[in-house]
Amino acid sequence: VHTEGGSLWKDIRSVYKFKDVIGGGHFGTVRLGYKKNVEPKKLYAIKSISKKNITDKDLDEMVKEVEILSTLDHPNLIKFLETYNDEYYFHIVMEVAKGKDVFDKIIEEGNLSENTVAHIAFKVVSALLYCHKKGICHRDIKPENILFEHETNEGEIKLIDFGLSRKYNAQEKMNTVLGTPYYVAPEVLQGSYDEKCDIWSVGAFIYIMLCGEPPFNGKNNNAIFKRILNEDVTYPPEKFKNASDEVMDLMKKCLVKNPQKRLSAEEVMSHKWFTSVYNEVHNKNRLDPNVLTNLKEFSFSDKIQKMALKFLINQMEEK
Repeated sequence: VHTEGGSLWKDIRSVYKFKDVIGGGHFGTVRLGYKKNVEPKKLYAIKSISKKNITDKDLDEMVKEVEILSTLDHPNLIKFLETYNDEYYFHIVMEVAKGKDVFDKIIEEGNLSENTVAHIAFKVVSALLYCHKKGICHRDIKPENILFEHETNEGEIKLIDFGLSRKYNAQEKMNTVLGTPYYVAPEVLQGSYDEKCDIWSVGAFIYIMLCGEPPFNGKNNNAIFKRILNEDVTYPPEKFKNASDEVMDLMKKCLVKNPQKRLSAEEVMSHKWFTSVYNEVHNKNRLDPNVLTNLKEFSFSDKIQKMALKFLINQMEEK
């Protein structure tokens, strides 16, 4: 990968000053950082992966991730900037989205229109279409991975966390069980899938944004997985009483168990819901206030755990 980061043994700390931890995952820790001796102090997201405990397989996955990130250039995707290697860590420097995730913004604003959901969904699908055309599948589409570019929660939205993505080959189906329970496609759980799994997740994302609850819920991951595999998606009229016919049609064509019968990213982009997004009727169409209550309840326990963990990680880093 040809990036600005220097030689294999280049010390990232001679170039960047690290700040708070903003996330962590299967591969490592993500911190905010800025370039030393450069004004203004523009912040970047720096993903640092420890080499100590990773297997050769993990190392291969990591190299794949870097290759993927370095080829992507789309207004709704976080931009990959450079890499650094040192004795103990592999560092990936990325653009940072400073705004909240779409869940938080909606809860904060206290209202939600179908028009807003359509705008966000359109940008996500636009980014996915771009990726799919390059043979790249995201595999972890969820509200927490859709952030606003600016602190004001205005401007573009950015799709983040390609930690689970990899190049797919139409002949060779991917077979790792990954992703987040509420949004994961049934074929992913069965271990044979392609880029269409992202479209299921888009459908699940639209579903939860419109009614405040995921298509399938349960007391633990296994219970959710079981329902995704064995039950059909239902659309209770009381939950979707304010939703337009167009969005109901799109959801039903995304949340299709058989990926071959599911829409492609290209077909989603040209769906009539998006062509009628700017119609006056949609702008007036506020969703049921209960949706916000449901969203708040759904995200609250998850948020408490994440906040506590983030606090603990930051304390540990300081010491």
